[in-house]
This record gives sequence, C-alpha cells and structure tokens, in this order.
Amino acid sequence: MGDPTPVITQVNPNNWPAGAQTSFTISGSGFGTAPTLSVTGNGVTGSAVTSSTDTQINATVNIAANALSGIATITVTSTDYLGSGFISTGGSGGSTNSATANATAA
Repeated sequence: MGDPTPVITQVNPNNWPAGAQTSFTISGSGFGTAPTLSVTGNGVTGSAVTSSTDTQINATVNIAANALSGIATITVTSTDYLGSGFISTGGSGGSTNSATANATAA
C-alpha cells in the first residue's frame, strides 16, 4: 500500500518579496514523515524544508532581487510515509505522490 496523495490547503504567507529569503508554512495532509519540496518560478533561486509533520511543512524560499512578479509553483512529494522504527517485510517502503499550489513572487 502506497502513501496517500498529499493535499495542500494553504500556503502562508503566499506573497514573497524579491531579494529576500522568506519563511513560509504549507498546511494540508498526507505529507508523510520526510516530504520533499520543490518551488519553481520566476526568480526562485532555492528552497528548503526546515521542519515537517504529516499536516504542516515549514520551509524557506529565496527570490532573486531582480525577479519580476509572477507565480511560483510549490510541489510537495510525500516520501517515507510508513515512518521509521518498523521493518518492512516486503515492498519498497513509502511510495511518492505529489501535490501543487501557487504563491506570488513580487
């Protein structure tokens, strides 16, 4: 049985200033125990997960100083949903599923 598909219900804040690193929170469900994050869009130069639970991800995003306003796409991929401390007797551990949301780089 694979991981549930993650669901993003909110990104806060969802307006990120150019030329700065901004902390933001993704709320939802099905993120698993070790979700990965991808943020793409005009001027996005990097992102990182700082902490996570199955229902919330805290992360940072870097927007270039010369970035034009536009939409950034946030993709969360659930991995290792099965947790740690258990021995799998078959299969390959957690599967991967993704969900996307948008924020504005301004």
